[in-house]
Amino acid sequence: MSTSKVAHLPDAEPPVEQSAPQSAVWKYAYWSARIFRYAFAIVTLTIPLSFVGLFIVGGGLIRPEVLEGSRILSYMQAVCAPALLFSEKIFSFRTVMHGWNYLLLGLAVVAFFLRQFVMIPVEIVEQHLKNKFVHVTVVEAPKIDISKAGVASAANSSRLAMLREYTEARKFLFSEKRHLAFLSIDVVGSTRMKIGEDKLAIEHAFSEYKKFVERILKKHNIWKVAWTPDGIMCAFPTAAECISAAQDVLRGLPWFNDGVHHLKMGFNVRCGANMGEVVFPENKAMEDISDEVIDVAGHMQKYAAHGALWIAKEMLGPEANFEGFREIADKVDGHVVMEWRPAESGERLQQGASTPAG
Repeated sequence: MSTSKVAHLPDAEPPVEQSAPQSAVWKYAYWSARIFRYAFAIVTLTIPLSFVGLFIVGGGLIRPEVLEGSRILSYMQAVCAPALLFSEKIFSFRTVMHGWNYLLLGLAVVAFFLRQFVMIPVEIVEQHLKNKFVHVTVVEAPKIDISKAGVASAANSSRLAMLREYTEARKFLFSEKRHLAFLSIDVVGSTRMKIGEDKLAIEHAFSEYKKFVERILKKHNIWKVAWTPDGIMCAFPTAAECISAAQDVLRGLPWFNDGVHHLKMGFNVRCGANMGEVVFPENKAMEDISDEVIDVAGHMQKYAAHGALWIAKEMLGPEANFEGFREIADKVDGHVVMEWRPAESGERLQQGASTPAG
């Protein structure tokens, strides 16, 4: 028969000898060492406790009749007697006072520290066996053959599941996206206001200031608010409500400073506002939201002049009264800034500019 017509048979694979996995052996060794450590720790702990127990019994805190003839008392005496005899040969001073043998307490402390040193090699052996067990378990872990079609299909399924989760997450985020106006208000020079003032007067003044501002915010339909010791960040459904709230705070400060509190220095604030779309779930607090739109409102307030309101120009619209705003040269985070001041403040500025220096 021609050799060219003989079918080629694959070489037979040598039989693989089955043996118990090493992980089982190391697991047994590790758990044996761990159980031994627990047992050894409990047994050795009875030695310092025996000294403490004999000290209590000898001092009369527990009646000797309770433990007389018991195995517990026999064990304590068997542990403590050799140590007491050895100590009496070394020390010449008296250790018993009013029936209390304080040498037993000292020996209990020494025994406890010696126990800790004896436990060190036991713990080292247990840790070594644990490391070997973990290493062998990792080495014997089954290898995944990525060439199999089943794994490829599982990967595709996982990818599709991730895409579905991403789509659902985007839907949720877009459902929680809101068009909001944010207002930031800060008390200028709050530290200087408190210097030399009575603590109760300071607490009363800032408490009344918070009530004064909250009344105005609620009047203008505030949605969310977050307070700091001297500042505030809040959200409104519309730009008109946001700006009107800031204007009412600035207009009302002269009235508030006239007799409502007893600080020598009156309250002076600066305000900043911005508007835009923010992902803001209904159940989230103001402090938990971080967004560029909110940051711009905070920066508007930070750079605003004292007693003024700075807003991004995009907030201006026909739905509110924006009379009195003027565009200024400064820009904040690339936004054109519009400034508003109360009428009295504006008049004082004009008078100051027209009065020659004297």
